[in-house]
Amino acid sequence: MGQGPFSTPSSASSSSSGEVLLSAAPRALFQHLLSRRSHTLMETPLEKALTTMVTTFHKYSGREGSKLTLSRKELKELIKKELCLGEKMKESSIDDLMKSLDKNRDQEIDFKEYSVFLTTLCMAYNDFFLEDSK
Repeated sequence: MGQGPFSTPSSASSSSSGEVLLSAAPRALFQHLLSRRSHTLMETPLEKALTTMVTTFHKYSGREGSKLTLSRKELKELIKKELCLGEKMKESSIDDLMKSLDKNRDQEIDFKEYSVFLTTLCMAYNDFFLEDSK
């Protein structure tokens, strides 16, 4: 994988293929979250948000091609149906977004590329709320 805008966290390492591998601490936390889902305990709001981000990706991925990626058409549908900003996006904006997210230039958006998109949106939302609170 190519270099993205974010460095690999110290709690993760990379395999020889460039795949990020979780170290023991994040892996244990993830396993704990999964075990909680099988019990009747309530998910926290943050856990619900994480679950929604993952399930939304998989709701649209695999309709065309790989189950692990979003095609341009799938990305467009996800944005139009799941984000208010999607209603206003033009075809050229979808094309520009696809180009900026598709770091490995395979014409598909994998989960890592999707997560960069969500992180960018979160940062924009945060900036909006910071400006609004002034």
